[in-house]
Amino acid sequence: MPVATPIGVLVTGLLIDGLGLHQTLLLTTAGAALIGATVLTSKSTEHFDAIEATQSPSTVRTAPVTAGRG
Repeated sequence: MPVATPIGVLVTGLLIDGLGLHQTLLLTTAGAALIGATVLTSKSTEHFDAIEATQSPSTVRTAPVTAGRG
């Protein structure tokens, strides 16, 4: 994440400079829609849903919540 954000800003700036704001916005919107469609049709995403559905509340381990006194 610390590397991806500056690179994304740099690439977006270069795209705006080279293509113009309108074309860059169309390109990034198309990319976001493509990523969303890929996630929706991915077998891996279905696998995450299947794992969540098979876990009962008794098998999920959680740490007890304690309030600090100060």
